[in-house]
Amino acid sequence: MAKRFFEQIKLYPIVFLKSIILFTCFMGTGLSYGIIGPTLLDLKIQVNRDLSQVSTSLPARAGGYALGSFLMGFLYEKCNTLFYAGISMFITGILTAVVPHVQDLYLLLTIFVINGTFWGALEAAGNMFILNAWGKEVAPFMQCMALFFGLGGLISPLIARPFLIEKEDLMENLMETNMTSIEPTPNDLLLIYPYSIVGVILLMSSLGNFVMYFCFPETAEHPSRKQLRNKQLESVRENQEHVAVVRLRSGSFIGSTSGDPDKNYKEENNSLKIKWIVVSFMMAFAHFYYGLILTLGSFLVTFVVESDLKLTKKQGTQITSMFFGTFTFWRLTTIFFIEYISNELNILLSLLVILIGNVFLVPFGNTSETCLWIGTAIIGLGCSSIWSSMFGYLEEYFPVTAKMASSMIVSALVGEFIFPLIISCFITSYPIVFQWMTLFCSLFMGITFLCGMFVIRTKLKKQRN
Repeated sequence: MAKRFFEQIKLYPIVFLKSIILFTCFMGTGLSYGIIGPTLLDLKIQVNRDLSQVSTSLPARAGGYALGSFLMGFLYEKCNTLFYAGISMFITGILTAVVPHVQDLYLLLTIFVINGTFWGALEAAGNMFILNAWGKEVAPFMQCMALFFGLGGLISPLIARPFLIEKEDLMENLMETNMTSIEPTPNDLLLIYPYSIVGVILLMSSLGNFVMYFCFPETAEHPSRKQLRNKQLESVRENQEHVAVVRLRSGSFIGSTSGDPDKNYKEENNSLKIKWIVVSFMMAFAHFYYGLILTLGSFLVTFVVESDLKLTKKQGTQITSMFFGTFTFWRLTTIFFIEYISNELNILLSLLVILIGNVFLVPFGNTSETCLWIGTAIIGLGCSSIWSSMFGYLEEYFPVTAKMASSMIVSALVGEFIFPLIISCFITSYPIVFQWMTLFCSLFMGITFLCGMFVIRTKLKKQRN
């Protein structure tokens, strides 16, 4: 795998450079995603609302993300991915830096909706760019893209950690100031620093994409995608010619609707339906996958503070960083061995690892800090390579179109919309909802993927043969 990976880089060095620049945008998106969870309790203080209200920032962002992904499914052919990436990073970088200055909840939600729309469109465009650029060799490059996103998620809690306000910090200054309470106020918050750092990184990423766009505006489609498309067109033409011969022999005219069509011709007509059935199962699979990632990435800090463990925010950011650490660096390892085990087997093994992680997290994570660390780390490993393997798995059987990719992303983000609403309503009074939601998403990930795999093996693979 490594040999083929580096061979592709040698064959298409400019495309690889474009891909790396685009990957920095996904690191920026990971930073923006990861910064919200650790700072959620401080954002609650900033807008002077309860946790369930400020947590609506997560579904607001998800709603924008789904809208952007949906729109990009129709606009992808009409826009240049690198130019769009530069625009989106520039705008979201400015808006991210503005977040600590906003004390109105609805204005804060508006910013998250706008940012989410740009990021959703970017993810849809970025996935299609990588699929078009690398074709059947896409698996390691998808892993690289996911690696950069995970790297952003890993760094963001570390950026936020020094600037989170704890009651213990205020206690130290109580005797030296005129404070009458140890409850933090908006004036005590230091969110301006982590959000400004993330904003600057996004702006720097936009510059790199603009440079690549003006230097190398066009990106050719990978030969393997052209070959697959040509084979499918050739198969359609052969079936049509065969049906025409059958009709002539039976006394009907070419183009006549009389007589029964050839069996192969019927199967060709049904192939698109079967593909969309597979995509529908993968949409559900992506829905629960994103729900699992969001639950762990965004609510770990809140859970460890509100659970029976009563840990601090800074301890929560450490566990969150560990989750994104295993989530990130296992992807780097996967690049070099995924070809030897296939995308399908990799996803099945990943689902098994996720279930093992739940064995530690769900029964014991509320009372045992050790089990919380172990369960979270194992689930991070399991989640690591699933998203990119899913696209690689589908690409083995048919070219994934922009509408298919955006549909899966939109479905994934419906999960990102629903799960925060449920968790935020109960996590302060019933913190164990965090653990049950993790288990729920994990189980249904397995069920939906097995259903999709069954259709591929019994219908699509048989039809292709």
